[in-house]
Amino acid sequence: MKILLISGFLEPNYPFPVIPLGLCYLREALKKEGHEVNIYDPNVSTAPDVDAEMAGILGADRYDWVGLSLRNVDNNEMF
Repeated sequence: MKILLISGFLEPNYPFPVIPLGLCYLREALKKEGHEVNIYDPNVSTAPDVDAEMAGILGADRYDWVGLSLRNVDNNEMF
């Protein structure tokens, strides 16, 4: 299967930069099962319009599955 995993966290520097670690773990597990897996992380994109870039990625290939990751939905910042 061809799978695209998208990081949905759009605040790369607040409270600090984060790596989409869960997506990376999932990608490796899926690859070991023989799937073709791509990750799109808008936080490391250099495109001026990440929405347009993501639309282009989704339109360029046919994916069997698209997964969206969410980081914390609440901010339990200790500051």
